[in-house]
Amino acid sequence: MLKHKDHLLNLQLRKTPEGISVYCPELDLYTDGITEQEAQERFASLLLEYYGFLIQHPDKLDESMREHLVFYERELLPELLSLTDEHGWYTRHLLKQLATPKKRAGMWQKALSSNLVRLSPA
Repeated sequence: MLKHKDHLLNLQLRKTPEGISVYCPELDLYTDGITEQEAQERFASLLLEYYGFLIQHPDKLDESMREHLVFYERELLPELLSLTDEHGWYTRHLLKQLATPKKRAGMWQKALSSNLVRLSPA
């Protein structure tokens, strides 16, 4: 499946003349930014946007995309919930939390700085 030994996602960071590129082979996602922080923030947003696309367009998904959706729902989101549920209330209020773009982006940003993700040069 998509899960690796220690990390759910492996991000490959590469310096380019324009800044920093980020590639996630597990989900075949790519983005970039001028700084590493900007690239990671853009990747966090891309993770959310891609999941949104997957759940909103189930009839348009190819086999790879269906596998990605299963990965989000069975592995990534449950791990992210356990990581962010520091006070026991997060899970009960997940839908409310995900209602605002700022909170969604914050959740993904927290995942990127956790042990769920391994950052490495390409």
